[in-house]
Amino acid sequence: MRVRGRRLSIALIALAGALGIMAGSAFGQGTTKIRYALGDVVGIDDLPLLIAAERAKARGVEVEITPFKSEEVATQAVINGQADIGQGRCRSFYDLYPWPGG
Repeated sequence: MRVRGRRLSIALIALAGALGIMAGSAFGQGTTKIRYALGDVVGIDDLPLLIAAERAKARGVEVEITPFKSEEVATQAVINGQADIGQGRCRSFYDLYPWPGG
């Protein structure tokens, strides 16, 4: 449970940063959309994420949260461009990313 809370905190920081960057760059341009890949089913641990998404929507940022069956699948969605931000372990990213020369 402690590890899940730490991952959620990192994900929320990433979402907040992305919201700030995208909202700043989209100021006066219309609706911005963020596609968020969640590496698990939505549960009570994701309440802060859902609250942040609703607050972003109130500010004109569309947030699409897609739950995947595992962190690895969510990471793959980010690598393939199906999502802008993903929640999962860093190790999943390093294992799945097609590194040049490797």
